[in-house]
Amino acid sequence: MPVSFSSHRIAPAMLRCLSVAILLGAPSVTLLDAAPALTQKPTKSIWKVFKSDAGGFSLLMPGQPIESQSDGVTSYSVTRAKEAVTYTVSFIDFPVNPTQEKNGITEAFTGIKDGIVEEGGKISQEQTVAIKGFPGKELRVSMPDGALTRVRSYIVGKRLYLVMASTNNEKNLKRSLQGFLDSFRVKPEVIPEAIPEKAPLPKSFTPKPSRPPAATPSTAPTVAPSPAATPSPATDASTEASASLRSASQVFC
Repeated sequence: MPVSFSSHRIAPAMLRCLSVAILLGAPSVTLLDAAPALTQKPTKSIWKVFKSDAGGFSLLMPGQPIESQSDGVTSYSVTRAKEAVTYTVSFIDFPVNPTQEKNGITEAFTGIKDGIVEEGGKISQEQTVAIKGFPGKELRVSMPDGALTRVRSYIVGKRLYLVMASTNNEKNLKRSLQGFLDSFRVKPEVIPEAIPEKAPLPKSFTPKPSRPPAATPSTAPTVAPSPAATPSPATDASTEASASLRSASQVFC
């Protein structure tokens, strides 16, 4: 007989604490004045594929991320102060697999949302997503300090991932934020109990990168590398996923 996920004392308390810790642990961003017109020539893109063998994932980051660990949560963050944005990916392993427990997926995602709301965040949008057949949620959150956080959470076997971008400069960074979130890839074979076919998945979609923007002085101070120079992701063996990741690398300003 299935056992309630909450009976293992993981949700909602643990997930509320996890979401709050990650939101509060991300470096703060500072509101920028209106950007003046740029006259300098575009430079080479700073976006590179970052891979974590231990975490079983890869994604594009605008620089070398800083690693931190706290209460079982491993996080990698890059802050771009001049652009008023922080990019973060975090993960934690549960003692049980939420996808194999009664109401496990629902309780896990509810715990994350409850933690955000308790910290004063206002969820303005919620969307169901998926990655390689594993369930996920995307939230759009307005924080009390005026920052906007877009966060995607995925449950892959026993592992929970949170992929977040926080900024109060969304107007100039929409495509960068979207491309960052879309570039996330997982390697299920190295994740405990990652069995997508047994997961009671909701109706979902897999996000795809948008078309590369035209370089303009106000939104594109750097240029993305050509497809030939873009690092290919070693964590996804399919041709389609590799092409998507290369396409995502061209999305950023």
